Parts: sequence; structure tokens; C-alpha cells
Amino acid sequence: MNQPIRSLPVSPQFAPQAFVPSDQIQRFGPGQALHMIHYDTPLHGTGQILGAETQLFASPARVGNDDLCSLKEPGRFSDFKQFVCYGIGIQFYATQLAAPAVGEATAEQLYDLVVYYSRIQIQYQDSLKQILWTDQLPAGGGVYGFSQTAASFHLTNGVPSTACMFRFKEPLIITPQKTFRATLKWQSSILNSPSAAVQPDPRTQFNAAINSGKYFRINLHGIEVRDVTNG
Repeated sequence: MNQPIRSLPVSPQFAPQAFVPSDQIQRFGPGQALHMIHYDTPLHGTGQILGAETQLFASPARVGNDDLCSLKEPGRFSDFKQFVCYGIGIQFYATQLAAPAVGEATAEQLYDLVVYYSRIQIQYQDSLKQILWTDQLPAGGGVYGFSQTAASFHLTNGVPSTACMFRFKEPLIITPQKTFRATLKWQSSILNSPSAAVQPDPRTQFNAAINSGKYFRINLHGIEVRDVTNG
């Protein structure tokens, strides 16, 4: 009489595992907390221009390019990450490859235009944070490069460092999978000035310096919390 074939015992290490959908993966613990700087580079070269409002961390041309932007998805942190943003910083570099044309700003003047006439807004749900670069002037982090007009290397207000930032009084907490918005804006004109009619627009003057190599990077300083998963 034929005996039934009995299977040998299988080690738990090789036993088949049940499929667990990604939305049912067990998560536990407080997560992994890392100090992070997320960055976006809206300007990085010669001949480029900035609009009146430049959306940051959202451009398909930069998102996903590690050299220019740290995010992988436009306007949000992927893979169940939570970001506690406690400050914004700026790195601005300008060097002139040739003598500026008549009416063009020098490298030093480009720095002044950025500091006094541009600002950053970062918005999430009903919270809005804004920085004017003049708020962080005492901390250093200016512009450096070769000045064609002075035929010398210049250093203005310190080396542009990621350590230079404007700290929020209260952090901005961006929860997992939620979108946020950051915008680089310019003051369109100098208001209440006797010569307002003939005063050049700051952004137009900044963009007119086409012979300057300009590097403009925005840094979000914070703590990134990543889920620890089991599955």
C-alpha cells in the first residue's frame, strides 16, 4: 500500500512570507531623526534669468537632479518623511566673466540687489514664513568672486556658507506626503521715491547682468524624521 508523501520540515528562514500591502506595513518607534539641509538652486550659470516669482522645490527641471535640488518629488518629501524646518539660508555667488555693459550691475551690486530686494516665502497649510535677507546680514554669508571692474578678488560680508541662516521663532512642521510651497519673490519697484518713475526695477537690473555667472541656492535647515518599517 502506498504511503502518503510527507514533506520535510521547512526552516522558518525559508518559509513563504505573506504579502503585506505597503499601506499595511507595521511601523513602530519614534522613527529615525536626522539633521538635514534640503536645497534648491533656481539660478546656476551665465545668461539665466529669474522671474518675478520663482517656485522653489517644484521645478521639473531641478527636482530629481541631486546637483540642483534635494527633493525627488515636486513640493513634498517622499517615503513617509516628516521635515521640521527651523531655518532658511541663502548661498549667492557672482563673478563677472567680462566687463559689465553700460547700465549692467557689477558683482558687488548684484549682491546688494539680492539682499535688499528679494525675499523667500515658505507656506504650509495655514502657516507662512518669510525671510528678508537683510535679517541675516550680521551673520555673514555674502558673495565672493573676481570683480572685473576692480580687477581683483573680492569678498563681501563673508563666505556664502550653509551655516548662515535665518532661524524661525517656531519651526514649520511639514508632515509626511503633504505638499508645501516655497517662492522666491522680488520687490517690483522702490516705492515712495521722488525718482520712482526713473528708478530701474531691481529684478530687471539683476537679470540684465548677462555677463555674470550667478549661483543662487536656497537651503531649508531642519530635522528629518523617517519611519522605521517592518515588512
